[in-house]
Amino acid sequence: MGVLPLQFSPGQSAGSLELTGEETRVISAPSTPGEVLTVTAKSAQGKEIGFKVTARIDTDVELNYCRNGGIPHSVLRKIAARSDSEESPR
Repeated sequence: MGVLPLQFSPGQSAGSLELTGEETRVISAPSTPGEVLTVTAKSAQGKEIGFKVTARIDTDVELNYCRNGGIPHSVLRKIAARSDSEESPR
């Protein structure tokens, strides 16, 4: 699991949305670079708010890193795949 960089829509901020950082959030993983996603944040008191953000995954390479759980996992998968293909009989 890694960090998914998100950008608020113009004119929005954590303050304008009254987010404290203690909410539970539901966010779908992006399927394309720069995708606009919907975040659902729920406070401990049960107040729910939905808002749009832009995933700051700007390239297909970054999207692949995100899908694999970060750069280290992506590199290890690539090494493992190369090792598997080298061990396969030809």
